[in-house]
Amino acid sequence: MTPRRWQLVFATSDPTRSARFWCRALGYVPQPPPGGFTSWDAYAVSNGIGLRHGADIDAAVDPGGHGPRLVFVRDDPARRGPISIEILTGEPGTTPTRDVLDVRCTELVRAGAHLVSTDRHEAHPWAQLTSPDDHPFRLQ
Repeated sequence: MTPRRWQLVFATSDPTRSARFWCRALGYVPQPPPGGFTSWDAYAVSNGIGLRHGADIDAAVDPGGHGPRLVFVRDDPARRGPISIEILTGEPGTTPTRDVLDVRCTELVRAGAHLVSTDRHEAHPWAQLTSPDDHPFRLQ
């Protein structure tokens, strides 16, 4: 099996403060927003990620490319979980299609995951699941 790309997502009241802290703690560096965007918030709005998903985003990366990407979103940790894993289903730099997401979701449900909810937004589809041990994670 090919290793999957994944990232850790932190729900926080202050994404910028959290990103700066974890950069310092882990030797990570801030990840600039994707090309063509002046901020992570502009990227979120352009991709249909509304306030209900926690716009006000920041990110940090391992400069050596070994550790997972860290994403910080303004969100309620009690609702989302303080830290969650997101398994990325698309190719690097792309958003997955709903069909690709559905295939991967079905594969993980057959392996024992439980589907909690989905958002089939064309520009940014995702699925919320739990592992067989009831740990939440997201496919996107």
